[in-house]
Amino acid sequence: MPFWTDRTQAASAQNTPPTQLTSEQQRAVRALTQELGDWAQTWRRAQGEQLSDSAVDAEGHRQLWTKPDNTPVTWADIHISKSLKEALNGTHELRQLAQASGGDMPGITPDIPVISEENPREMNEVILQHAREKAAKEGRDGPTYWSIDPIDGTSSFVDGGKEWGVFVGLVENGKPTIGVVYYPDQGKIFYSESDERNNCLRAMSNDGSNRRKPLRLQEATGKLVLSENAERMAEKGGVEIKMRSRVEPQNGRPRGSLVLSGAADVHAYLPQKDHPELGCNEWDIAAVNAVVSAAGGIMWPIGKDGKSQTTWPTGKDGKPRNIPHCYGEQDHMFVPPMWVGHPKTLQRAGIIPREVDLQRGDQQICR
Repeated sequence: MPFWTDRTQAASAQNTPPTQLTSEQQRAVRALTQELGDWAQTWRRAQGEQLSDSAVDAEGHRQLWTKPDNTPVTWADIHISKSLKEALNGTHELRQLAQASGGDMPGITPDIPVISEENPREMNEVILQHAREKAAKEGRDGPTYWSIDPIDGTSSFVDGGKEWGVFVGLVENGKPTIGVVYYPDQGKIFYSESDERNNCLRAMSNDGSNRRKPLRLQEATGKLVLSENAERMAEKGGVEIKMRSRVEPQNGRPRGSLVLSGAADVHAYLPQKDHPELGCNEWDIAAVNAVVSAAGGIMWPIGKDGKSQTTWPTGKDGKPRNIPHCYGEQDHMFVPPMWVGHPKTLQRAGIIPREVDLQRGDQQICR
């Protein structure tokens, strides 16, 4: 049974929940993501046209810094990262109090660690190592942790653009399962959630009308629309996209929403400009990956030479994986560049080889 089609019967037979989060916890994470995104939107508008590293906000917080890797970080990035971590895991003081009193640990998910773009890299590596060790001790396929990008598209945020969002992704056993992708200036939220009755994951969207809409990626049957990133990746890897019609300019639309919103049939996450050999930052992709998978799509890895992965990967233990890429296996926070789209569309385009068996997936995806 292909993993992008109905998994209801298979999931029910397994009687294994697709996520350890309850519906209440999932709603709390979505509400928190929207609240912090709306706060960032309000904060940004109050700062004027351009953020500056020599200016402060009304409360005395410096607006902007440059990180060691020469990328910008704002007070909004720092505030959202801190707020998410404290809401998910509780504050340090409350955790100490709970440990001393023997009470319940604070936070929405007190036992799931948080990796954030704004954490020191060494901290993220320690968190990931502990998560891997716990998974190995419990006999699970991969680690479980939150991967968050407080503001994806910080450069746009700094310049007063609209191509930014708040990304919160849950990786469970090496697989992205619950994702929230919120674009305040676009008025759109995409997310995955569990259907507890049918024991599977589904994707939903909301365009600001407060009406939840099921989100399903459809196989493209006509000419294919590529994103600008997909065009660049195809050129780099010498991939001749079959049945292509045109390239869709981004035109102020966030990259994470291009396929989810139907603006493009094929998209690609490109490697970092300064260190392309490292691939992409995981927090840029994890939440989107969760939503794309729950919507019936796929994110398929690309090699360092720009060529598509041609087989299902194996883990460090040599066993074949049932997902295109297992998160958290490496000793760093990078993942390969990825093609994004409906799996049959990517095969039809010649991106995923025809001989690749896409029926190996084990994601519990609703119809």
